[in-house]
Amino acid sequence: MVEEFDLLVCAAAAGAYAAIAVGAWRDGDRIPVRRPLSRATIALFTVLAVGMSWSILARADLSQGAAHLAYRGYLDPLNALRVGKSLLLALLVVPLVQHALRQDPSEAGRLVSAGMIAGLAAGALAVVWERLAFTGLTDFSTDYRATALFWEMHVGGAALDGFLALTVPFAVHALMSARKVSRWGMCAIVAGLAGYACLVTFSRGVYVGVPVAIAATAWLALRRGRPHEATLRGGWWGWFILAIAAGVGAAIAFRHGGYRALAAVVATGLLMLPIAPSARRLTGGAMVTGVGAGILCGTAGGIVVQLLPKGVYAAFAVACAATLYMARRAADGQSRGMDIGAVACWSLLAPGCAWIAFHWGGGAALRDVVAVLVVVLGLFLWASRASVPLWGNAWRSHAAIGAMVLGVSALAAVFGGGAYMRDRFGSSEADFGGRLSHWGESLGLLKHGTDWLAGIGPGRFPAAFFFDARDSMFPGAYRVDSEGENRFLVLSGPRFMADRREWLKVSQRIAPAAGTYLVSMKARSAREGVLHVEICEQHLLYSRGCAVASLVVGKANGAWEQIESRLDGRDLSSGRWHAPRLGFFSVAAVTRGQRIDVDDLRVIGPSGQVLLNGDFSEGLARWFPLSEAIHLPWHAKNLFLHVLIEHGMIGLGLLVVALGAALWRSALGRSADHPVAPPLAGALAGFLVVGLFDSLLDVPRVAFLFYLCVFLALLIRPVRRASSGGAANAAPPGAGGEATGLP
Repeated sequence: MVEEFDLLVCAAAAGAYAAIAVGAWRDGDRIPVRRPLSRATIALFTVLAVGMSWSILARADLSQGAAHLAYRGYLDPLNALRVGKSLLLALLVVPLVQHALRQDPSEAGRLVSAGMIAGLAAGALAVVWERLAFTGLTDFSTDYRATALFWEMHVGGAALDGFLALTVPFAVHALMSARKVSRWGMCAIVAGLAGYACLVTFSRGVYVGVPVAIAATAWLALRRGRPHEATLRGGWWGWFILAIAAGVGAAIAFRHGGYRALAAVVATGLLMLPIAPSARRLTGGAMVTGVGAGILCGTAGGIVVQLLPKGVYAAFAVACAATLYMARRAADGQSRGMDIGAVACWSLLAPGCAWIAFHWGGGAALRDVVAVLVVVLGLFLWASRASVPLWGNAWRSHAAIGAMVLGVSALAAVFGGGAYMRDRFGSSEADFGGRLSHWGESLGLLKHGTDWLAGIGPGRFPAAFFFDARDSMFPGAYRVDSEGENRFLVLSGPRFMADRREWLKVSQRIAPAAGTYLVSMKARSAREGVLHVEICEQHLLYSRGCAVASLVVGKANGAWEQIESRLDGRDLSSGRWHAPRLGFFSVAAVTRGQRIDVDDLRVIGPSGQVLLNGDFSEGLARWFPLSEAIHLPWHAKNLFLHVLIEHGMIGLGLLVVALGAALWRSALGRSADHPVAPPLAGALAGFLVVGLFDSLLDVPRVAFLFYLCVFLALLIRPVRRASSGGAANAAPPGAGGEATGLP
C-alpha cells in the first residue's frame, strides 16, 4: 500500500517545497509567479485531484481505523489507495515542475532527460542481470520474458513495457543531441542496453510501441531544426534501404554462422565507414592493389591461425584494431601509402569473417557469409567510385549508421535465433481473439448507469473480476483468517483443471541452496485435497530447478493435522557471484475448488530455518502471491478500457482531454519548440501504443511516470530564442531564455 517509491517522492517534494519557502523568506519576498498557468490547466488539475481523492475515499473504506490499514492484497478495498495514489503524487510535484521551468527551462529539460536516462540505465542493467542469472544473454528460445525489478509483474502485466516506452525516447534524443564523443558514447551504451532490454521482453507491444516512440522523437527533433550532419545519401529512403539490407544480411549471416559470424560481418560493414574516404582518394589500380593484398594475406593467414586455439577470433580482433589505427592515420589524406594500407587492412576482415563462419558453422555458414561479404564489398567499391559520397564523414554520421545497423542486426538475431519469439508472433491471431473475449467480459463489470458514468473505483478491477469470473478464469485465491487470536492462511484451489504454472501460489523469497529441505505445517480441509509445496530458483514469473512435493490434506475430517515432507533440492543453486539467483518457497492449493487452511509453516534447509512469519501472526508480511501463467483476472489489458471500468466515462474523458492537450502542445503546438518536447511526445505516443494491449496504469510507479510526462507536456512553454542582435536581446533565464538542448 505504501512502498519505498512513495516515501522517496514525498521526501523529495518536502525538501523542494522547503527550499523554495526558505529562499523566498531569505529574499524577503513572496514567490514570484512570472508565468501563471492557464485557467483551463488549473481547472484540469483541480478536477483530477478532487476526482481521484473522492474515488479513493469512497472505495478504500478508511473508516475502520488504523488496525484496518494492513493491506491484504488486490481484493482489499485499500487497493484503491495503492493504485490511485500515483496521480495524487504526480499532482503533488506539479508546482515544483512549474517552478523549475520558470527558473530555467533549459536546465529543467536537462534534468528531466538525465533522470529518465538514469532510470532507463538502471532498468536495463537489471534485465541484463536477470538474463545472466537465469537464462544467459543469448538464449532466445527459452520461454522466459524479462521483468527487471518491477515486482508488480508477479501477476503479469506490462510494467517493464510501459517503462521502456516512456524512457527510451529520452536516451535516443540525448544520442541525437550529443555534441561530444564522450557523451555520445555514454548515451550509446545506455541505448544499447535499453535495446537489449526491449528485445528480451519478447513483447509484441514493445516491438511496436518503442519504434513508434523513437520515430516520433526523431522526427520531431529534426523538424525542430536541430543541427545535424547529412548522414546518408537518399535521406529517409536511404535509411529505409539500409535497414532492409542490414536486416536481410544479418539474417543470412546468422542463419548458420550464429552470433560470431554475425558480429564479424557487422564489424566489417561498420569499419567500412571510416575507410571509404581513403578508398575515394586512390586510383583504380591502387584500390585493386590494396584490396587484393588484404584478401590474399587474410586467406593465407587464416590457414595458419586455424592451428591455434581461438586463433581466428584473435586474428580478426587484431585486424579490426589495425583497420581503426590505419583509418585514423590516413584521415588527413596526406599519405597515399596510408590510404593503401587502410584499404588493405580493411580487406583483411573479409577472409577473417569467412574463417570465423567456417570455424563455427562449417560449409553452410561459409556460403552464407561469403554471399553477404560479396554485397558488402560491392557497396565498398561503389562508395569508393561514386561521384557523391554515400555517407557523411563526420563521427556523428558513422555513429548514427552504426546504431541503425546494430539495432536491426540484433532484431534479426532475436527472431532468427529464438523459436520463442517466432511462436509468439505466430500465435498473435489466436491471442487477439482471446483478448477481445476478455475485453467483453471486462466491460460486463459495468452493471449500472453509475458504473458507466463514474466507474467502479480505482484499483477495484481485480476484486470485481474475481467475484464475477467464469470458472476457467479463476486460478485460486488466498487470505489470512483468524479463530480467536490464532491467525492462519486460507488457500482456495482453481475452478478448472490447472497445471503447475496456472496455480495461484503464496510465496516467500528465500536464498536457494543445494541440499535437503524439511517442510512441516499444520493443515486442515473438509475433504481430502492436495497441497503443493516447492522451492525454486525464481526471480518472479519463471521458475527453474524446483524441488517439489504434493501433500495430501483432509484425512482428519476437517481437524488440524500435522504434515511434513522432505524436498530434494540438490539441483538448486545460488548462481554466480556476478549474477546471483533468487528463489521462492511457494505453497498452493491445487485441488479444484477446494479450501485448505495452513498454519505454523516451517522450512528447515541446509542453513536452518528459512521462513519468516510462518504462523501468519503478522498477516501476509513476507508473503507474496504469484501467478505465473494466468494474468487476465488482474488486468483489463487495455489502458482506455481500464480507465473506463475504474473511472467511468468521466475519468476516460478527462484522460483523453489531458492526453490530447499534452500531445498537441509537445508535438504540434507552440511548446514543441521546448528542448524536452520531442522525447515527451515520443514517450506518450509509445506508451499509448503499448497501452492498446495492456492496462499499464494499474502499476503505481509506471502510472506516476506517465502522469508526470503528461503534466510536464502541459506545463512547458514556448522558448523565446535570442535575436541575432546579440546577448543584450536574449531573454533572462527566468523568462524563458534560449534552450541549449539536452546533454
